[in-house]
Amino acid sequence: MLSWLVSIADTILAAVFTFIGFFVLLWTFTMAGILQDENGKVLHCETSNTGVESCYMKEFGIVD
Repeated sequence: MLSWLVSIADTILAAVFTFIGFFVLLWTFTMAGILQDENGKVLHCETSNTGVESCYMKEFGIVD
């Protein structure tokens, strides 16, 4: 009886995590498409000490 309940709980948890993971994956690809243009540059924003935010296109690099 107990293994049957554990099996059902495991199936439910797997379904929930798969559902959440799908939306995280979709959000990631959507944000990557919005922030990156066709030349491999990404939108990079910095806030100065005065609170002014400046944004510019920057080459994408893994080591930034």
